[in-house]
Amino acid sequence: YDGDYGLNLDLAKEDSYFLKLNTRLTRRYYDGSNEPWDPASYGLGRETAEKKDNHTYTDRFDTDVEYGIKLDSLPDVTIGYTRWSRNGQETLLRGEEVAFTGLNTLRSSVIAADVDGVSDKAFVQLSKQINEKHNVALKQQIELYHDDQAILSSRYSNGALNQQRNYYDEPQFQESLTHASYNSFLSEKTYLATNYLFQDLKNRTTRTELRPISGGVAASGTTLNQFINPDTSNERKANILNLGLVNLDSLIKDLRIGFNTRFENAETEAEGDGFRGGTVVRKAESDQSEYQYGETFSVAYTGIK
Repeated sequence: YDGDYGLNLDLAKEDSYFLKLNTRLTRRYYDGSNEPWDPASYGLGRETAEKKDNHTYTDRFDTDVEYGIKLDSLPDVTIGYTRWSRNGQETLLRGEEVAFTGLNTLRSSVIAADVDGVSDKAFVQLSKQINEKHNVALKQQIELYHDDQAILSSRYSNGALNQQRNYYDEPQFQESLTHASYNSFLSEKTYLATNYLFQDLKNRTTRTELRPISGGVAASGTTLNQFINPDTSNERKANILNLGLVNLDSLIKDLRIGFNTRFENAETEAEGDGFRGGTVVRKAESDQSEYQYGETFSVAYTGIK
């Protein structure tokens, strides 16, 4: 079950300013049980098969603030800030290995992840209506995200701990969006809308994976630290242009004709490196260039009664 609490505040003065504040706290509980199985048959206690539900939950807190003001002879200004965070523990859909001589090997030992993440996003928008028909707007937005995730899993064999596997992940990204838009009625029956978006996205993920063997003794051909510090970094830059036209009633009454076109160019650079066995460096790099173009044409008639 979930717990959900929120607070909303809206203040406005016509043709002057507005203020919006929204907050929400959500607690989600997770069912700690996995697929039905009898841990006693594998020489293990009940805690291996399930976790107490009332201790497995994640809290998420969202805050959204937006303020806008109208200025005489100047563009209207809107600023906004959004923050979301999560903290707690959640069970994963997959289980860890449980083996016993003479029985089927299961993937049923409960795996839990401790999560602690936060995202901060802010934007500034300038907008203006010119000659009571031409609407233009420019918006700049930046988002920063970082998460810490710890996954601890235990493998069992013949009723004893065989291997404790620990995974520590740090996903993060920084995104900058620049958005410009224009729309207007070119005539009484023809409407034009166009948008341009520039995206600069940088993301990085680091994982530390530790696989110590039971008793601290490495099996043949392995080491205590199997693979550590794989670091993946990507950067994507995209230019997106969209243009749409709508014509109303010009040829026939109640006939709507629409045309829309979209062009996108994206450049992506990716690289990753890590240490195999804690000593050998593995590195990979890639570049990708994309061009996408799409268009749609629509006809709608609403004069049939």
